[in-house]
Amino acid sequence: MNGPGNDHVETGAVGSLYERLADALRSDRPVALVTVIDGERVGERFLVENDGTSVGRLGDEDLHRVALRDAIGELVAGRSGIRHYGEHGEAGREAVTVFVESFAPAPHMVVFGAVDFTAALVRVAKVMGYRVTVCDARRPSPPPRFPSGGPCRGRLAPAAAGGGRTGARPP
Repeated sequence: MNGPGNDHVETGAVGSLYERLADALRSDRPVALVTVIDGERVGERFLVENDGTSVGRLGDEDLHRVALRDAIGELVAGRSGIRHYGEHGEAGREAVTVFVESFAPAPHMVVFGAVDFTAALVRVAKVMGYRVTVCDARRPSPPPRFPSGGPCRGRLAPAAAGGGRTGARPP
């Protein structure tokens, strides 16, 4: 049966799971890897994508369903964390412990205007893990003093007469 949470490959297809993980990371798609780290099913894992589809399976259907729900929540929040469940996914129990490792793309910051302040902002943003694009109406790409700011995609349109906005327009 296909659909969110039901599109899966059985746990024997570990290669497929890691291939999907590698593909998602290359494509900047958010995914979460869920691994049992304590309990009878240590080592079982599945990968869940942002749309709820998963590869791999935890042995118990109810445990898988609850862990899938929680993994999607962690992924949406961009967090990784440890969850405890009963053997069949019951809350408030500690028979099974899973680690949810979220892989979310880096946030993207777009800075308009290549001025001195921008250079400092770009450096700090890169240290904090942002992908940065510097856009300046005077130049088609960032000047040399902004080596870590990516090129602006598209061109900046002049503000319309009468107080219109300036914004990125597709090429």
